[in-house]
This record gives sequence, structure tokens and C-alpha cells, in this order.
Amino acid sequence: MNKNKTINDTIQALNTSPYFSLFGENMESARQVAWSKLCQDCYHYAEIIANKFKHQRHALETLDDESGGKLIDEVYEIIRKCLTPGYYKPERGVPFSAYFYQCIRNAISRAWRRSSRVKNMFSEQHTKLSADEKEEIEEEMRAIDKAFCSMQERVKPFRSALLTVHLYSVLVLLDMDASNKKYTFVDYGILENIRKTGRKRSQRDIAKIFGKHEAAASRSLTQVLDLAKKVYKKNLNEKC
Repeated sequence: MNKNKTINDTIQALNTSPYFSLFGENMESARQVAWSKLCQDCYHYAEIIANKFKHQRHALETLDDESGGKLIDEVYEIIRKCLTPGYYKPERGVPFSAYFYQCIRNAISRAWRRSSRVKNMFSEQHTKLSADEKEEIEEEMRAIDKAFCSMQERVKPFRSALLTVHLYSVLVLLDMDASNKKYTFVDYGILENIRKTGRKRSQRDIAKIFGKHEAAASRSLTQVLDLAKKVYKKNLNEKC
């Protein structure tokens, strides 16, 4: 198959999707089908974009690489946001493919910067946090813990696993392990497994373990982190 033809077909599918024009109760079923197809096309286009930039310094890895778990998670969140009514504004005259392209490219750049920070943080010169950095991070962890504790028991195991893999690098910096169970939201079994095996986990792995879709994992993680942000802001306001 001609590669350029595949790319062009994907771009055309993004820009001509009926998702953006089907509205009303009678069209809800058709719109859900269009949404599902558009999600698939978005992810395929994201793979094309990532592969395009994989040889440039700001690209981490292709989306198929296991080590790209965080980038994959972010891509799913971008797709969700891009397809939320109000985010993409067709009246501005920008094709959806161009809008989505820029969102994904920005995500790749952020992922590269995040990777650089982590590498520097674990270098010999940066093996410890300063007192101020540690206090700030622990304040955020307490906000996440408070948000997590307020949730229903039935969702806690899934969200605990998601939070643990999402925040693994931070938990390592804070010396969290099975003997230092400071936070309720941490799945210490998963934390210890990653430490012992050296195999990083992703949202995809956690979703499979719990028999859920990756999109559900992304939504679930976003919900708890959004709640944690509100708790964190409230705590700051109370200190002022």
C-alpha cells in the first residue's frame, strides 16, 4: 500500500468525519459510531506523526514502544479533549487534522522535555531532592491522597494501580516502598514489582489487568488528578 495514500486517506477521514455535523437526539446513535471511528483515525494519525518525528531530538519513541507509555496515555487524553464539544472550533477555518497534528506535536515535545528532566534528576549530580522541592511534591501527594480517599471503594483498586504507574518516578524519589506506606493511593504491590523487575508499566498494562479499555483508564486517571488539583488549590488558599 502506498504510504502517502494511507496518510492522505487518514487526514481526509479526520476532516470529513460526520462526527462534527451529526447532532440531535435522533442522530445520537450515528454520532457514537462516528466518534468511535474518529478515535481510531486519530490514534492512527498520532502514530504517523510520532514516526515522522522519531529521528528528531524532541521525539522520544514511536507510540508502539512500551517505554512510551506516558506519551501513549497523553495521546489518549488529547484525543478525548479534541473530541469534546467546544475544544475544536471548526468556525475558525482550521482543518481538524491540522489542529490535531499540532496537539500531538506539542505532546511529543512535552514528553521529550519530561524525559530530559527525569534523566537529569537521576544523574549523579541530581540523586536527591532539595528540601523545598520535596516539600512541594509531598504537598501534591497529600492532595492526591485526600482526593483518592474520598472516592468509592469499588474504584479504588483500579485508580490506585493507575496512580502508581503514573507517579512511579516521583514515588522512587520520595523513597516510597512496602516498608514506607505513607500514602493510601499507592499500590505497593505494583510499586515493588516494578522495582524488582525493572519493567515499567503503562496505562495499557493496567487496563488489561483490570479488563478495561485504555480510554476508560485515561478517563479514570484524569478524574482523580482533576479532583486532586482542586484539593491542592483549596489547601493553598487555606494557608494564605
